[in-house]
Amino acid sequence: MTMLTQEQVQTIIQANPNATTFKVPEGVTRICSEAFNGCSSLTSIELPKGLKSIGLLAFECCSGLTSIELPEGLESIEEGAFDRCSGLTSIEIPESVTIIGYSVFQYCSGLKSIELPNGLESIRNGAFAYCSGLQSIVIREGVTSIGNRAFRDCSGLKSIVIPDSVTSIGHDAFKGCSVLESIEWPKGLKIIGDEAFYGCSVLESIELPEGLEGIGRGAFRGCRRLISVVIPDSVTNIGIFAFRGLSQLSQIIAPEHLHEQLKREYPDKEVMTRVQYHSALVAKIELYRQVALDDGEKQKLAETVEHLSPGTKASLMALEIPEGQTFSNLSTEALVQCFGDEPASLLPLLGIESKEVALGYSTEVGSVIASHLTVREKILLDATAKGEVLTQIRPNNTVKTSRVISLGQSLEASNDTPDLSDRKPEEQRVDEKPSSSASSPRGHK
Repeated sequence: MTMLTQEQVQTIIQANPNATTFKVPEGVTRICSEAFNGCSSLTSIELPKGLKSIGLLAFECCSGLTSIELPEGLESIEEGAFDRCSGLTSIEIPESVTIIGYSVFQYCSGLKSIELPNGLESIRNGAFAYCSGLQSIVIREGVTSIGNRAFRDCSGLKSIVIPDSVTSIGHDAFKGCSVLESIEWPKGLKIIGDEAFYGCSVLESIELPEGLEGIGRGAFRGCRRLISVVIPDSVTNIGIFAFRGLSQLSQIIAPEHLHEQLKREYPDKEVMTRVQYHSALVAKIELYRQVALDDGEKQKLAETVEHLSPGTKASLMALEIPEGQTFSNLSTEALVQCFGDEPASLLPLLGIESKEVALGYSTEVGSVIASHLTVREKILLDATAKGEVLTQIRPNNTVKTSRVISLGQSLEASNDTPDLSDRKPEEQRVDEKPSSSASSPRGHK
């Protein structure tokens, strides 16, 4: 027997009405269309090693199926094969699979994770639509397109990395992914389809890749938290209402040739070129530093600003500092807002000494900074924390500020490996025991 049909499956199940498992006989190379359709009592199905293809709707509505192991050598999974298998929590697709049909895992609401094979070239229409439990997915390099509705209403999906090989994202592809927080955009992306990210309501900033040519109608409509949108010069066409319903958005950074269109469509938004936007950021930082910069310093500042993440740029642009204050005397909350997801190298840009912040600000701010420092930076900052300074900033232990090492970022928890070959004897870590010549607490006599 090389093919397993629906009639054969029904005959076997009728002979074993209480069975919850099913073993497909050896020698079967194809499971025919609808073979197990509606077999909701089955919890596991064992497939043979020689299986080559799974037919149309083969396991549709097998709602009791919790696991299935797809054998190596399987080549194709046809349209809707696992549609509405709501009990399925995970599945591994073997490297031999080159075709995954339309809507294969549609409505698999229990599916939490899936790893796609290396040889896959496209994620077809509706492949994972309405998989509300899906939290993560790894898309391999080599996939060139993400089809229409591919991840529609995957309401548990928080982040996704799209490989650089992807050139198109179809319409409704991520529509309704309401907790999607971040997207890593592919460098080769050319087209974003209509309503592709409609209703991705927690996205806060997007900087689309150079080389993108078209943005479809309503592509980012309803992304209520978006505060920053950066459109590259390569975009020649933006569909109507692409950025409608973005209540938090105040600025759109766009190429010159799209200015008039965007101003007409979004009269309540400030439309700026990238050069204007970066110049405004540099001017704002210079103003709040309250220090005159020479031409070289301004150029260096401009280069640094250009490479900040979209989120940090947006936070800096939105930040309002009371008259007469500078970055270095901001409140805890405002300073944390400034950092966004940038490393501690942002501190000099703001005119703030790392040592000053590490020792003089609250644990919340110190932790933000510490989380981005290298091990060597932590050690050097730790070495500067003399007891005299700590006494001044920690009277009676009422303020829990301390050396960077002690701000929840121990060396043991770090992934960095410190090079201590040139470390001076006095650069002793906080948690090292003092030598016999220094039995008293550090900095106290």
